[in-house]
Amino acid sequence: MPNTHHAHLTLLRELEESFARLARIESGYARQAEGAPQPECEYDSRDEVDHVCFRALFDNHSAVMLLVEAHSGRIIAANRGAATFYGYSQETLRTMRVEQLNVYAPKDVHALRMGVLRGKQNHFLAPHRLADGRVRTVEVFSAPVALSERAILFSVVQDVTDREQARATLREAENALKDLCDRMPVGFFQSTPQGRFTSVNATMARIYGYASPEEMLSLVGCIPKQIYASPQDRVAMERLLEKHGAVSGHVLQHKTKTGQRIWVSITLRPVHDENGAVTSYEGFILDITQLKRTEAELRESESHRRGLFAQCPLPYLALDEAGRCTDMNAQACALLGFSRKELAGAGIESLLPAEERATGQASLAALIAAGTGEMGMNLKRRDASTLPARLNLWVQRDAKGHTLRVHCLIQDMREGEKAA
Repeated sequence: MPNTHHAHLTLLRELEESFARLARIESGYARQAEGAPQPECEYDSRDEVDHVCFRALFDNHSAVMLLVEAHSGRIIAANRGAATFYGYSQETLRTMRVEQLNVYAPKDVHALRMGVLRGKQNHFLAPHRLADGRVRTVEVFSAPVALSERAILFSVVQDVTDREQARATLREAENALKDLCDRMPVGFFQSTPQGRFTSVNATMARIYGYASPEEMLSLVGCIPKQIYASPQDRVAMERLLEKHGAVSGHVLQHKTKTGQRIWVSITLRPVHDENGAVTSYEGFILDITQLKRTEAELRESESHRRGLFAQCPLPYLALDEAGRCTDMNAQACALLGFSRKELAGAGIESLLPAEERATGQASLAALIAAGTGEMGMNLKRRDASTLPARLNLWVQRDAKGHTLRVHCLIQDMREGEKAA
């Protein structure tokens, strides 16, 4: 409400000037009553006009206005706007003290008046009780004026209950959002275009090895130097932002508080002002260091497995859960007469004779479900000849029981038939 605030202060200044003229008028009346000589040009008919104009401005203005004795708190004048707002008549208000309106303790209400009288403040918030018992939050704009040599406070009162409730709701929403951000399992941050964090959540601080968000904000003064592991990564990020307008799931290395390198996945977007200029950046950080380590271990394990089965003297096939070939060694290709390219992705049913396909698939599914076993079946070679074989299978599963790979060794049973 900056415009309303300014308007009330402007009104307050205008009425202060009117009070100064009113004080001069009352002083003139007093000297006339005492028969004292009047200073030349000090008081004339124009002051009568000022007096009438002031009374009209005070009484008829829609804003709530009160004249209050600074020390006692007694209301000596209230305009029609005050009567309408508080629900009391103007006459009743003139018999009351401010403490009967203000819900604060009397000593606190007195302290507010003294603060205004001594020039320490000219506006404040307070809860005021209306005639019907309702309590409204008001903003009081107040200034001391000299009237009949008494310390008088002239106050303009504005009902800001709805505004303050909206602000309270906004604060609650902001606190809830902050709490949500702090509880998120991913890092969240906001930063300036110059490369300084303005906000980080608890997870973000923990990822980078800081004790708290406050510590990270205070110690990280330059994101490019303190966070990015390589200057080239920062340049690449800027190019991606320039090209796409935002970045999603970009993987790169960052540095922790101790200089240790970690792998992160970053999602970043710029925030623009009404003119399109970038005012800040905000984004999410996911620590994928352990995932990268696991991937490296899996690649190493896969490489070891490939080397092991490549040297295996028996034909070997690797199948997925659906029975499709995902890998094979040279011995399997030679035995079946297919190239690696032809076998890759082929279903095991394509290697079964048509008349045995249904029973063969059912037997294979039962073995995969059991996790290990062997079975005899005829396989169809590329030249359409039939190959009697025995399959030894075992299933490799992850920690959650999901099938990763079905290993299958093929034994050529023609050798056994020849021996028999």
